Amino acid sequence: MPLRSLDMSRFEMATRQAFLIQNTIPFVDSAPQFITLPQVGLLAKIRLLVSGTTTTAAASSATRKAYIPAPFSIVRRLILRSSEGADIYNTSGWGNYLFNRTNKFMGEYAVNDNSLVIPTAPTPDPFSRYFNDGGDLGASATTNWRFMLSIPVSLGPRSLTGLLMMQNPGVQFQLEIQWGTVTDLYTTTGTVTLSNVTAIPEIEIFHLPENFDDDPDLGFARNIIEELTPFTNTGDVPYVAPLSHIYMKLLHMVENNSLPVDMGKINTLKLQYAQTQVAYNMKPDIHLWRQRQRYGLDLPPGLYVHDLGMPDEMPEFPGPRDWIDTGFITDFKSVINVDSSLTLTSAQLRTIRDTLAPTE
Repeated sequence: MPLRSLDMSRFEMATRQAFLIQNTIPFVDSAPQFITLPQVGLLAKIRLLVSGTTTTAAASSATRKAYIPAPFSIVRRLILRSSEGADIYNTSGWGNYLFNRTNKFMGEYAVNDNSLVIPTAPTPDPFSRYFNDGGDLGASATTNWRFMLSIPVSLGPRSLTGLLMMQNPGVQFQLEIQWGTVTDLYTTTGTVTLSNVTAIPEIEIFHLPENFDDDPDLGFARNIIEELTPFTNTGDVPYVAPLSHIYMKLLHMVENNSLPVDMGKINTLKLQYAQTQVAYNMKPDIHLWRQRQRYGLDLPPGLYVHDLGMPDEMPEFPGPRDWIDTGFITDFKSVINVDSSLTLTSAQLRTIRDTLAPTE
């Protein structure tokens, strides 16, 4: 389906990009906190640097939880919401990492590649300036941790689709973090405390052109939403997708007993719609190889991605050829077949859907 907003030529000549630091989002243990974004320009992306300090008392310890991995787990929910009450973006901190891992080739930003060419510089590791998991702590210890979150509002660096008009006196946008607590990060003994926890947002905007004729087409809004669906039986585990959206991407993480499921227990992956139409019927192990080919590195264990917007097999340059428009069909679901030999314990399907919807 063609979208006029994929053509940037006139808008590019009439605008310019800007990166603007925003007010810090403070930390309140197990509580939501938010800031209101400025009513200026067209919003394309939000990046957040989250950091904090962990301290253990005497005869205490803090061991990072295996899943969800620290420090992403300190952010229970990251939400971009309009004053009209619509969620544009809503995932966990972990879901944010998973989603962004699929937006670039070789896009792993939470693992150090150790490719520095100046090993004796005073600060030899730029990686530590934006990621540090803090490690495990023994008694009477202190460690600092930090990580990045990113909300991709528009469809990509070369696409205007999804841009948000913030320069509108009738609408405001809020950026909210629902914070966790120390036990989201660690298994603890004794007294373990968090301090200096903050999130520093930076928005990426485009200025409005002086000439109205150079404005971009804002006919589609993008929504990225994470959901958790418990299940109690093996066999076909369906995710029944909400209709009326254009589906560009579905991410699935099957979790069992508080861990990603053994990938040997996943038999098939399917996408089907209109009762009988099967768009994909895939062998999971082949799809894991396909994911490495697409994204340059293996994705986290247990993550399966239906990426419907990669006509050129390049995540940085999405295209509409294989998107599924559910505005004209009666059903759409993703089905994961879980082997009957798996013993289920608090099993759930973690799903992130990336969709477009007309704004008119």
